[in-house]
Amino acid sequence: MTQDNVRVAPAWDRPDPQVLQRFREHSVANLGDALDRLNIVDGGISPVWHGAKAVGTALPVLTVAGDNKAVIAALDHIRPGDILVINAFGYDGRAIVGDNLAQRFDVFGAVGAVVDGYVRDGAIIEKLGVPV
Repeated sequence: MTQDNVRVAPAWDRPDPQVLQRFREHSVANLGDALDRLNIVDGGISPVWHGAKAVGTALPVLTVAGDNKAVIAALDHIRPGDILVINAFGYDGRAIVGDNLAQRFDVFGAVGAVVDGYVRDGAIIEKLGVPV
């Protein structure tokens, strides 16, 4: 589906919540070792605030570097327990996510976000308690 120049993939089945619960019981390092480091996040991507962590279903978002229009469109597709996984191609010339979007993620039911791009308002996002 295309809306305002943003393509949206059809819905998919999320994993069983019991599977996610089993992931919560282990550290990221142990999971990474057990999976032979497959699909481990780039070491340059780190939490905006110390202690931020989340387990959920990935809601992938591909956006043009420096443009968060697709991120805003993704708000309509969040289901409780999702983690937005935003590929902004590592662009750091303009923020893709700030406190406003982080708060909206939380209100829409997302449990956090992983962003390959610039994130601003880290202190406010920490106060909100949204893992980014």
